[in-house]
Amino acid sequence: MARLVMTVSTTDLFDGIYKVRSRVESIYNLRRASTRSYHERSTERDEVKDDLWLVDPERRRARRTKNGVSESFDIPAGGVHDPLAMIYRFRALARRVGDEATVTVMTTRGALETTAVAERWEQFETAAGEIQALKVVQRPVEDPEVGRGGSLTMWLSSDAARVPQRIDFDLPFGKLVAELVESPSAPTGDGD
Repeated sequence: MARLVMTVSTTDLFDGIYKVRSRVESIYNLRRASTRSYHERSTERDEVKDDLWLVDPERRRARRTKNGVSESFDIPAGGVHDPLAMIYRFRALARRVGDEATVTVMTTRGALETTAVAERWEQFETAAGEIQALKVVQRPVEDPEVGRGGSLTMWLSSDAARVPQRIDFDLPFGKLVAELVESPSAPTGDGD
């Protein structure tokens, strides 16, 4: 199992306008290459959101409980990926220019397929200096919660860990950028 965590918070200066605190945790089954659970807890302008997905690959079902309301979805035999696990999995599958990988992602409409393509190597500036990074572009997934045309681009390091150096989330309502500040080594989940 792999445990993936992402936190988001607005700066002290921005808190007075629109305060956001969010923590997302994904438990990912490496052997099955599928999410086991995905839990987002967040506060936006004092409004609390609690969104929990539990996945049962053996029964091919996912249950989502959002703010106390539950619903179930069918999932494919190959399992599904939450947004964090999707990025984690693409790291393992996008190794060389031209590599293309398709994974199934959990959305509010159930399980949808999305594809990422390793486009090219680019020089990439990091805090430690310039490196070669593989640019990987994920094709849009249409989801009413994310919007139409949402996609991401990430730059992966050229070493065996393929650490994301930057991820640009291009969303219909704006852009979200995640940049690596510090990097412990991380397994890719494919035997590395």
